[in-house]
Parts: sequence; structure tokens; C-alpha cells
Amino acid sequence: MSGELNFEFLENGFFDKETLAIVFDVDIHTNVDIDAYKYIWFEDTLDFYSALIFHNLNNDTTILHRFSGYDIYGNIVNDQLRKLSFEENEQARWQYLIQTNQFYLSTGQYKIVPYFFIKHDFISQGMIDKMGGDQIFSFSNEYLMVPPDITPLSVFID
Repeated sequence: MSGELNFEFLENGFFDKETLAIVFDVDIHTNVDIDAYKYIWFEDTLDFYSALIFHNLNNDTTILHRFSGYDIYGNIVNDQLRKLSFEENEQARWQYLIQTNQFYLSTGQYKIVPYFFIKHDFISQGMIDKMGGDQIFSFSNEYLMVPPDITPLSVFID
């Protein structure tokens, strides 16, 4: 897989809150199964991706963000890890929504990276250990050690 992240500004608020959309245009180079977080709420037919990593390049800190919301009764609705399949030469557009009141980013330049997991049977355990161990495949700071073929989004917060 390869891809590029971009901002997309929404005209209307989501649940009456300021919302920013990040889109990930994905090119699939071979048949692949992946695990990715998705926020799915059938009541309002909401279905979008979740799990973004915000890495502050100025102070080398990381914020892990997964979307959560509330139903009409005040119950929390979390995203879920889903197994997804894509075909060779498929193109997809993944949308991530971020409510600006859900988390705080301090001043600095951030690299934004989407989280997804592709099972790599052909990567040796030695290479995995050198990059940080099996933690590199989890939604964690160590995930940034995996060399991606993705153009990350960069943003400056002042």
C-alpha cells in the first residue's frame, strides 16, 4: 500500500462541534488484508476510519488519537478494530474525523500518520527486533519505527 494524507475542511459541524477531516488516499499494489480502526455508528450511518498518530517533531512527543462519540442516550461509542480486504490496483479514500475539542496539541510541528496493520510473514524476526519488537505493529509510539510508503501530513500548531 502507498498513500498520501491531506486536510479536508467540512462545511457543517459534526454533532454541533468543530470537526476537521483528514483524508488518506490509498493505492493498493497487491491483494492485502489489513486491520484498521473504524468508527461505525449505524444509528446515524456514520462510518469512517480512526487511529491517527500525531508526532511532535520539535520535542519528539507523540499523541495517539482514536475517535469516540456518544449516542443519544449519553453512552460512549468507541471505534473498533476491523479486518479489511483490498484488491490489487484498488484505490480507496479513507476519511478520519477529528472533533477539535477531543484532544489538545501543544505548539510545534506535527507529522500525522494513520495507523493500520498489515501482517508481514516475510519480515524476519531479527528485523522486527531491530525496529523495536512486536510493539511496532501496535497502535503505539513504536509504530513510527515501521518505514512506511505513505506521505504523512505535516501541520504546524502555534
